[in-house]
Amino acid sequence: MKERSRAHPVASIAVALVLSYAWPPASIAGTSKDEDLDIVGISAVCGARSSGFGPPLDYRTAEFIGSTTDAQHTEIALEELRKPSPDGSVVLHNLNWALARSPNHYVALGGIVDWERSKRPMAGYPSTKCYLFWARQFVPDDLNTWLITGNYYYKKNDFRRARAWYQDALTKQPDSAEAHYALGLVLFEEGDFDDAMNHARQAYALGYPLPGLRRKLERVGQWDD
Repeated sequence: MKERSRAHPVASIAVALVLSYAWPPASIAGTSKDEDLDIVGISAVCGARSSGFGPPLDYRTAEFIGSTTDAQHTEIALEELRKPSPDGSVVLHNLNWALARSPNHYVALGGIVDWERSKRPMAGYPSTKCYLFWARQFVPDDLNTWLITGNYYYKKNDFRRARAWYQDALTKQPDSAEAHYALGLVLFEEGDFDDAMNHARQAYALGYPLPGLRRKLERVGQWDD
């Protein structure tokens, strides 16, 4: 599934002082959705997230967008990830740096999901579920963190959990074309063609550009013009 790309204007940032700021606080309990998805006690498992850079930054804000250092870390990680035999120390170090700086860093979260999908070891770094948990706890109003969590389960063919996260995303933002499209894909995989078409129509009415879901429905004779 395609995520929206974001342009990053070039900007410089001062070297941050290393502080002992941690996110999320250790007292945060697992969300009800985590419990529904059998991730009971995820807060205790993942613990507090030490950023090392002071209070973490929201990826959507001007303070973070365009960070030259951020671009260097994420581009290095993704370039390495595209290699046939990527060096895990390069990939994980740089993605972890970006996510310590900004827990809801969409590009880095996507990279972590892809790394786990490749079935390569995390080599002592936190689990993908922890990175996703920290992102949602840091910015509960950021729809993209919920969609990326859904994408994580979708890519694992865990359609029940993916559906739950996409449905939650639509509860937060009913007019999200991305959430309607993603939910439609899951429903298609589950064989619920009527609901898949319903969400596909809503996604396209809201301007979603990719024709993949419509073509899937057409191939099984479930798309009515």
